[in-house]
Amino acid sequence: NRPDIFGTDTTITLGDGNQNGKLYSAGIYYQDAGDIGEITKANIQYVDGASYTIGTIFDNTYGTLTNSHITMNNTINNSIGVMIKKDKVEDVDKTITFTAEKAKNLIDVNGDHNVGILGQDSTIVTTGNIVVGTETTSDNSVGVYLTGDNEGIKHTYTGEGNITVGSNSQGIYAKNYKVTQTGDITVTDGVGIAGIITDEDSGKDLGRLGKICFL
Repeated sequence: NRPDIFGTDTTITLGDGNQNGKLYSAGIYYQDAGDIGEITKANIQYVDGASYTIGTIFDNTYGTLTNSHITMNNTINNSIGVMIKKDKVEDVDKTITFTAEKAKNLIDVNGDHNVGILGQDSTIVTTGNIVVGTETTSDNSVGVYLTGDNEGIKHTYTGEGNITVGSNSQGIYAKNYKVTQTGDITVTDGVGIAGIITDEDSGKDLGRLGKICFL
């Protein structure tokens, strides 16, 4: 059984990591925890100006997080909301699932070089809207960043919800991943922006159900 770290209504507030050494501070780190069951509420917050921080790390850990809301304002930089990684082939079909809190976006990320969800060699399912870079001074942030390197592990991402992208940012970046996104994509700034990016040489598929709108 998982340790009762989150409880039923938990808020994680993060400050700075070590910028010079590129060392990240982390709110909670689950390592080899297996099935953590269902976490009913976990909010990740950052102090203004925070950098090099990670809200939660799920390392060879899976389960369901309901009422999730990952948000970073325009003062945050070089930070990650949730990091998910897996290197055990025996856990190939294990899934981690995120569901947005009612009336809130699943991911609402501004600032510079920030990532809402970072997935590595994992199977991820999300329900909720993704909003990235809507503040005009934001730059180069990503809602969901996915990389798959271990050929023995299933790399899939399934998302349900709309994606809104602005200020030189990306909604979803995927390399060596099979990505399926249901919902509309709205691009609010036409310079240097893509709603979903996939590596054309990855051999993986991208499926999308919805419309793309450039404003």
